[in-house]
Amino acid sequence: MTVVLAVLAVPSGGGLSSGEKEDRGNRWVLGAFSVIALLMGFFSSYTDRIGFWTLDGDVLRWVGVVLCFVGRLLRIISGVGIEKSLQRAGGNPAGTSA
Repeated sequence: MTVVLAVLAVPSGGGLSSGEKEDRGNRWVLGAFSVIALLMGFFSSYTDRIGFWTLDGDVLRWVGVVLCFVGRLLRIISGVGIEKSLQRAGGNPAGTSA
């Protein structure tokens, strides 16, 4: 799955440009997401240990794989769509001076 998505992402035209300047007023989000991630790590193992909302089986596992693939594919497709709309508008999505 990773190889297929990597091959599909190559022609999408994404770049590693510096982009826009960061708004330093939004740094509080990092702390909030860190707390949420720690709580999710704790509660997911806790609920698994006590058997609360624990789902199991091969079918469910493959449903997760398919959902992951579709989500990543949609992200690549949306990136291509945004790039094409920027090119039509005269913008430069890569952030380079051409």
